[in-house]
Amino acid sequence: MKRKILAGLATGLFLLGTVGLADAFLIERDLFISGDGLITSDTDTGLYWLDLTVTTNLSYNDVLTHIGTGGSLEGFRYATVADLDTLQVSAGLPTGLFTSTFFIYRNIAVQNKLKIKYCL
Repeated sequence: MKRKILAGLATGLFLLGTVGLADAFLIERDLFISGDGLITSDTDTGLYWLDLTVTTNLSYNDVLTHIGTGGSLEGFRYATVADLDTLQVSAGLPTGLFTSTFFIYRNIAVQNKLKIKYCL
């Protein structure tokens, strides 16, 4: 089964003119209906990146429900720092734009039950 990734913020950064700059290609795919273009497929890794707009205004727990068994986004997961670095390489960008510190602050926000607008 193809691996899927949920990565809102990253997708927006890479769709703006970076497709095909490296050995891999980033290809727009459909999620729900033909022409919606809500997924970016990385041909090098086989990963599917969910567009940011799908999870906008959802809390961390809301997204977990959607990506869980029987959810509308079943099979997706949150991206790791390593996943984001790989996407950057596929897009022909330098790595390190997303640091572990970024994810630490996100996890603190989740632990404090704050809403996270953009989910990675």
